[in-house]
Amino acid sequence: MEAATDARFLVKAERFDAAANRSYYAMFNAARALLATRGIGPERAKTHETVLRLFSREFVKPGPFEERDGKALRVAGEVRSVADYGDVNVTAAKAAEITSAMDRFMERAANLLKQEPEA
Repeated sequence: MEAATDARFLVKAERFDAAANRSYYAMFNAARALLATRGIGPERAKTHETVLRLFSREFVKPGPFEERDGKALRVAGEVRSVADYGDVNVTAAKAAEITSAMDRFMERAANLLKQEPEA
């Protein structure tokens, strides 16, 4: 959850590339935690693309996440790649959009993770 807090701070600090990075990683790590509840650990989900594909299969197509949540995760990943490796900077509007999508995603993920029995 630290990445989500960082993302919100970075938007306010007008560090939009960094905010996009932290928003994506907050969502990505939440997706990995959710996959772990289905017995899908890091040995099966080694790449970003694999995590996104498995998350869609396990949590978007059957629910409880909506298609827009899966799309938000994918778009956040694309924007993060541009922010980290591209020649174009993330705009304030795009950073705010991704951070808002992250908040929604993280709320859903936290609610699901609370429902999981303790190991």
